[in-house]
Amino acid sequence: MVEQGLEVDRTEEHLEIARRNGEKLLANPSIALDAITHSQATFTNRDLAMFVHRHSAGTIQFDAVMGAVKASPDLIALGKDGRGEERFTSRAMIETEQRLERATATLDARRNHGVADRHCELELDA
Repeated sequence: MVEQGLEVDRTEEHLEIARRNGEKLLANPSIALDAITHSQATFTNRDLAMFVHRHSAGTIQFDAVMGAVKASPDLIALGKDGRGEERFTSRAMIETEQRLERATATLDARRNHGVADRHCELELDA
């Protein structure tokens, strides 16, 4: 009997946490995009739905959060993947990848790729 009471309490607590999380996501859908792209650079509708399901309470809040995230200007549609599924990322992830690309180009430009003639001759003589 006591165990059932604890289970109900835990379930209610989890539901309340999910409801509060859903409210936060409604207020700032970018939170969802940042959380998803923290573990994967791109994601599908299914990935988004699974995340929103875990972080919202009930169908009405789920639908509202999905709509808010899908309408976010920070959501970037990438097109269909090899399995025909629509893939998405966040504006922040695109910006991060662009910064990495610029940093790579800068590092590459600084590096001296030439090999001194004396090293080439030593290798050829060996």
